[in-house]
Amino acid sequence: MARRIMTWQDAKRAAHLTDAEVEKAKTLGISPEKIASMIPSRKELWKDPAALRIHRLYDQKYFSSAKP
Repeated sequence: MARRIMTWQDAKRAAHLTDAEVEKAKTLGISPEKIASMIPSRKELWKDPAALRIHRLYDQKYFSSAKP
């Protein structure tokens, strides 16, 4: 069975992402397939939504203060 390759449009639609969030994900090097795995299911109540997770990772990488 062939595996379907997910495009950015598919990932954006599936995770309800904005254009800015997609750009942040691309900057971080996150692939569309990884975005699909970041979407929480109904049984994964502990998991943050993909958009929030992208924001946190982006802020952590680019805006975290350097500790001495």
